[in-house]
Amino acid sequence: MSESSSTVLAYRTATRTAVVAAAFSAVVAALLLYDYLDRTMKDPLQTTARDTLKAAQKVQPDNPAITEALRKLDTDSRKEYLREKWFAFSGAALLCGGLIVFLVAARWAVVLGRKPPLPQAAEPTGDWEARWTPAAIWTVGGLFVMLCAAGVGLAVPAWKSPKAAAEQAKPADAAQNVSMAKPASGGGAAQAAVPQISAEELARAWPCFRGRGGSGISPYANVPDDWDGPSRKNIVWKTPVPLGGNSSPVIVAGRVFLTGADEKQRQVYCFDAASGQKLWQADVPTTPEGRQPLKLNDDTGYAACTMATDGRYVAAIFPNGDLAAYDLSGKLAWSKGFGAPDNPYGHAASLAIYKDLLLVPFDQGAAKAARSKLRAIDIATGRVAWEQSRPVSSSWTTPIVIHAGKRDQVVTAADPWVIAYDPADGKELWRVKTDHGDVAPSPVAVGDVVISAVNDSAPVKAIRADGSGDVTATHVLWKGEDNTPDICSPLATEEFVFLLTSEGMVTCYDIHKGEKFWEEDLNDFKCKSSPSLVGKELYIFGVSGKCWILAPSHDGVKRVRQADLGEGCVTCPAFQDGRMFVRGKTSLFCIGRK
Repeated sequence: MSESSSTVLAYRTATRTAVVAAAFSAVVAALLLYDYLDRTMKDPLQTTARDTLKAAQKVQPDNPAITEALRKLDTDSRKEYLREKWFAFSGAALLCGGLIVFLVAARWAVVLGRKPPLPQAAEPTGDWEARWTPAAIWTVGGLFVMLCAAGVGLAVPAWKSPKAAAEQAKPADAAQNVSMAKPASGGGAAQAAVPQISAEELARAWPCFRGRGGSGISPYANVPDDWDGPSRKNIVWKTPVPLGGNSSPVIVAGRVFLTGADEKQRQVYCFDAASGQKLWQADVPTTPEGRQPLKLNDDTGYAACTMATDGRYVAAIFPNGDLAAYDLSGKLAWSKGFGAPDNPYGHAASLAIYKDLLLVPFDQGAAKAARSKLRAIDIATGRVAWEQSRPVSSSWTTPIVIHAGKRDQVVTAADPWVIAYDPADGKELWRVKTDHGDVAPSPVAVGDVVISAVNDSAPVKAIRADGSGDVTATHVLWKGEDNTPDICSPLATEEFVFLLTSEGMVTCYDIHKGEKFWEEDLNDFKCKSSPSLVGKELYIFGVSGKCWILAPSHDGVKRVRQADLGEGCVTCPAFQDGRMFVRGKTSLFCIGRK
């Protein structure tokens, strides 16, 4: 083949490649545009079907078919949300790849298309290619920039609005809005000076979601296993909570703390643990970052996150990303806003405590976008002590603080990693790969073993927490496939691991070998509250407010009795000496023997 023929063939190949790449990029851009427009014209969380089912549920609140239909609709919404994330990110990657191929091929064609100079002189103005080649290069470059901008613009709305993304990109300290708003209002009694908290009182505290270490295990065995809300049997007191919420109570120094919220306001409440009297309530300041309107699923609500306390201050965070801390008398110490996260539920992960540091998980968006963070904040001042970016997508799990492998650790679970950090400085210690999907159950730990049950489509994993780096291949002790939970966090003892599904299936594994001992179907007993352990008995609250008391063993489980709160319950109980504190749909209960 002559040199001229080779050049012609190469020119044709480059030209056709450029045409194909341009057509491919145009198709991808059109699909991204169609998907974006389709998403802007629908709201999967507010469909006609959902509105119809919600209306029917108000008329028939105990109809299991309606409840199940709503749950399925919610599950489908979450799957659609994850599909949109994947589609937008993959489409943007394909579009960029197509444009790169187009640019390279077009440039190659331009070079090959140049005619060799003729031996005779030529008029300068007659060289058409000499005049137009620079323009063609600038045109191709401009087209490339425009198409890239379009691709990025189509992908970004799937993650977050540009304004919200800009707010999120601010440095952590820039997001702080210190506010010394109105003093907390009392519940009818004058606010007394806050006593100095002793080490013994702090040790007795229930400081965060599911108690110290996030275990869900009561340190006291003298809590009643028989009560009845309607008849007030073993109900020490019951007091109304002004605003609704799905947050669980925390307790320190004889005070019980809760949050409540609606579309317009967010509040923190303090109740006397002995009498149930409301000592104070405080309005949480709305930060500039938190003013963006939210559309929240009923499963989340406007006060989903459980508070945390170090014994001096209590802190609360809300679905719009607003965070505030108060001293025990109700005086606002500080507040700041992180903005609403990029997920369909708003922020729903609870806070954790390490010494005087408030641990704030904030997972959002797609894993590859790397927008998720774990922050440690000085609870007294609001200063960010450290901040760690996380290669995970949106999650709703609460971190746990444990001592394992001869070191303190904060363990987190999300898609696609379970990761442990040094709580003192945020340095990553180890990580284990998980399966993809929504992640709601929080991890638990016993000794050096972490139990992670991330969702109902992935196995539960027992992980030895003494490794370093990626220990997926070396430190997973066992996996369990049966009846993994979608909402409720697991509970672990030195013998057992208990899993609870939202459909009321309880499964028991051997914590050492992963052998399944037994499973118990509680017969359409819908659950969102994670299981608790009092002595040797499991307490399992259903959404109806009824609670099964179970006595587990290696051979099976005995149903001891069923107690009744008298109103719905989706939260986790808090325990003190001889007392259990439970938040119902509208009231806070103290259960104990009078």
